[in-house]
Amino acid sequence: MSTQQKFYCINTVSKHDLLEAIVCCYSGVASVSIAPSPGRSHPMSHSQPCLIAISDKPPDYSASHVHQSVNQFPNRVSSGFGSCEQHEGQSNGNGIQRVPNNQKLIQSLREENLHLKREIESSKKKLVKLQQMEAAYERIEKDYENLLREKERQEGVEKSALVQMEMHLKRGPFRVISEKEALQDRLEQFSLPNAQAMEKVNQLNMVLAEIIPQNKELVTVKERQRLELEAQNATLEEQRTHISMLEKALSNAQERLAKREKVCDELTVAAERANHLQRLLHETLLDKQARDETHAQERTQWEMDMTQLKMQLNKDISQNGSLKRLSRLGGDSNEETINRLKKSLYAKDERITQLERTVVELQRRLQEESDRKKSALGALNENLESKIKQFEDDQAAKERRMTLLNEERVKFGEMLENTTKERDDEAAALGMHKMEEIRQKIQERKRKGRMCAAGG
Repeated sequence: MSTQQKFYCINTVSKHDLLEAIVCCYSGVASVSIAPSPGRSHPMSHSQPCLIAISDKPPDYSASHVHQSVNQFPNRVSSGFGSCEQHEGQSNGNGIQRVPNNQKLIQSLREENLHLKREIESSKKKLVKLQQMEAAYERIEKDYENLLREKERQEGVEKSALVQMEMHLKRGPFRVISEKEALQDRLEQFSLPNAQAMEKVNQLNMVLAEIIPQNKELVTVKERQRLELEAQNATLEEQRTHISMLEKALSNAQERLAKREKVCDELTVAAERANHLQRLLHETLLDKQARDETHAQERTQWEMDMTQLKMQLNKDISQNGSLKRLSRLGGDSNEETINRLKKSLYAKDERITQLERTVVELQRRLQEESDRKKSALGALNENLESKIKQFEDDQAAKERRMTLLNEERVKFGEMLENTTKERDDEAAALGMHKMEEIRQKIQERKRKGRMCAAGG
């Protein structure tokens, strides 16, 4: 093969190699094969490194919808400058298509932010209502405790009064009747016409006349107290109904609190989803950075290959003085191609820089929005947790106080029972002492009557 044909083959293969390498770097195609022009089958020079068989697997962009099809081309490169221009047009079209996707993402984030703000406002309003209900419930519980104390005091007084009246009612008539019968029996046995005995009978009749009205008064008092007890029982029933209503309101408030907790859980899930999106964005940025580094390495390799080709061309031109004109024409065409490729590279670098700035700005906004949402959710959760803890502490304190009140009530009941028993014992002892005195007086009078009868 002549020197002219060798130069033509090297020139043709170098042009196609350079074009294929540049297009492969920007398109992300898995593998590119050089297809020379039809009718030409020139051997490839193996003195230079091969830039054709590039088999890098394209990264998977399915993790996020933020970066989809930034530099992916559907067709494989065949040959010539027309294919290069076609891929440049497609790359520009994909870059333009990416801007609306970013705008859609920003719009969706704004809508989600507005939705979360509305939910937070509604949760705050409901929390204020719940606080008002808690204050009302505390007031009602205080009133109920006061009513219970008053009721217990009244029950103790009523019980003691009833016990005393019942004891008087039980002992008074039977005692008088027994004494009367005993006196009548003794009077019938002795049948002594004694003025003193008649006086004693008159005294007993007077005592009976005094005891009977007292008995009637006690019966009246007992009836009145029974009516008062019925009225108090009716009031207590109303209070129990009111307490049941309050318990129902408390259960409703607890249900609403459970709903608020559910809303907080949903907000937490939304925050976790935002964190997941942020992690995906970070992974995508790392992938892009790795791809940019690979691109820079390939570009450096391409520039080195281009320099070596220029040196080879200059060497061939110096050895072949007869082909100066042809080499001059080929050099001019090669320079024009290189300049055009450099301009395309500069334009794509500017585009990549602009997209990187856009990605950084979106990442910053997303980070700020995520931090703000996290802080708002954290404050809301802390507030709700503090309220719930305070409510539980108040509930436990109230239960402890109710337990202490019940214990005191039991103690007071025992003390009241002991006091009542002591009073009953004292009253019984006093009654027995009075009966003994009356018996002694009757015996003394009988003895005096017998003495008078014996003296008569």
